[in-house]
Amino acid sequence: SAFNITHNFVASAVYSTPFKPGGNILSRVFADMSISPILAMRTGIPFTLRVPGLQNGTLSESLYARPWNAGRNTGVGPNFYGLDMRVTKSLYVRRDSGLKVDLLVEGTNILNRTNFSAVNDMFPADPAYVLPNGKPLATGPYNVHGFRASDPLQPLAFKSAFDPRQLQFGIKLVF
Repeated sequence: SAFNITHNFVASAVYSTPFKPGGNILSRVFADMSISPILAMRTGIPFTLRVPGLQNGTLSESLYARPWNAGRNTGVGPNFYGLDMRVTKSLYVRRDSGLKVDLLVEGTNILNRTNFSAVNDMFPADPAYVLPNGKPLATGPYNVHGFRASDPLQPLAFKSAFDPRQLQFGIKLVF
């Protein structure tokens, strides 16, 4: 399947700080706060090796074909590791009625790790082309993995990435 993720791990939590309002300055700053991380890790998504297809007897980059004995989704893309987090600080206007202002900070890809989303799966139409596993393109085997390369047009090179670290800030009135 094009969506076969062999290993997938997601963990989330909500931690409320144990500090109580009032008392020393440390208690006041950290009271009524919650921290919510989300950790996601997964193996790469499969991809299919492609070569230019024939159109009216000539090779065409707009069409594509698989090497004659290559199965679908035999390549494996890059692994994904991500950490997202939300921190909320509540400022009570009237604690007895629940009227409060929440200050929010949310971040995605907190560790700013480059997670690649796609692999250049197009190979030249040369049956003698040698795959990274040392086997010719014409016969395989086709169990190949994407890799980081300086030229994203190189076959199997990572060619696009998910977004870098992003932060957003917000204020919410709760009544």
